Amino acid sequence: MTITVSPIVTSTFTQVMPICAGASLALTGTSLQGINGSWSPLPNNTATTTYTFTPTVGECADPTTLIVTVNPTPLTPTGNSPQAVVNGSTIADLVVSPTSVIWYANAQDAQDAVNPLPTSTVLINGSSYYAVNSANGCNSSPFEVAVQFTAGLSEDKSIINFTIYPNPTSIEVIITGLESGTGITLLDATGRVIKQFKARSNQESLDVTNYTMGVYFVQIQTTSGVTSTKKLIVRK
Repeated sequence: MTITVSPIVTSTFTQVMPICAGASLALTGTSLQGINGSWSPLPNNTATTTYTFTPTVGECADPTTLIVTVNPTPLTPTGNSPQAVVNGSTIADLVVSPTSVIWYANAQDAQDAVNPLPTSTVLINGSSYYAVNSANGCNSSPFEVAVQFTAGLSEDKSIINFTIYPNPTSIEVIITGLESGTGITLLDATGRVIKQFKARSNQESLDVTNYTMGVYFVQIQTTSGVTSTKKLIVRK
């Protein structure tokens, strides 16, 4: 009598690539060696999980495990909508959080993650643009930003040499190149005056912690009446 003893096989599977939360997930019930079996627990497309493959009774194989990584869906961007901008503004002038979003011209492109817009894209009055937060190959839901042109201010080419930094900022902006008595005005994108004060030295600071995200303008006026304006972006 001949007794055949089959060796115990170690089942292997093609590694499942990381998926985004909510994406379809299916595990094959046959190993690369042709071993049949079942997986436990049931496939979970919401969290990274270690699965155990148990061979069918009679299969000469040991159980094995497989880890499937599930990357979380990034948070949807936040910001103001509509946003007031001046004619000639670009995508780079729109303010949302986080700053590293990808912009699209319509909701369908944003949903499919196709045809992203360069930040140099000139904005069209009355149009909407869609920001998507992307991380680890996963995309957030799109955030719509409607654009409205305003007769507000824009940067000028005055010979006054003053500097504002950091820009963008979320806490404080430093204004340099001033002289004592220089008038300093902070305006929003519509030209509405937010704050006014006079410089006491060649450098002043402006706290913007409590201001909403958006485009602002810092305007200075010398004691001789010459004015100059620079754009300031406040982010959170």
